[in-house]
Amino acid sequence: MRAAGGLATDIDGSPLDFSSGRTMARTRGMIVSNGRIHAQMIEGVRALLEEEAGTAS
Repeated sequence: MRAAGGLATDIDGSPLDFSSGRTMARTRGMIVSNGRIHAQMIEGVRALLEEEAGTAS
């Protein structure tokens, strides 16, 4: 996927943490994109989570 320009991160934009095994218990969600829109996807997910939590500005 990376060779094609894609990205995979957690919902905060941090690298995925595979150190906790198959369950990836320390990873809070996952965003996978074509790379060009990754930052926009992170912002969209962040806004949605804030809205659901009732903390949207």
